[in-house]
Amino acid sequence: MRTVKYLLVLAMACVTCVSCLMDVPKVEFSERKLEVPAEGGSYTLTLWSTGVDSVTVSEDNDFEDWQHEVDWITDVELIREYTESEDTRALLSSKSAVRLTVLPNTDGTKRVAYLNAESFTAEDRVKIVQKAK
Repeated sequence: MRTVKYLLVLAMACVTCVSCLMDVPKVEFSERKLEVPAEGGSYTLTLWSTGVDSVTVSEDNDFEDWQHEVDWITDVELIREYTESEDTRALLSSKSAVRLTVLPNTDGTKRVAYLNAESFTAEDRVKIVQKAK
């Protein structure tokens, strides 16, 4: 009887471990780089994710230090469009989008920023480059 209980507990532990391995977080933008003219404008970038936790913009590619705020990119908005997924993973993957506005560049120099999206432990980023006037 003890052997049966031991095997049952062992089997439950295995099932728990395997189900945790199936929970794969995902976030992926549809493009790697967004080139913006000096006039600026509004843009929508699509992404696939297991649920976006945060969307941030920085002038640094190092997302450990968020000291540099980007004042030329405004109205950053996450658009959630949950659709049925064909993924076989335990976490549902859905199509979302990030809408943002890039202000006109009157500085005379090229500007660069990075848009970062996170879903659990997964993250992806898009490089935003705005041309000079």
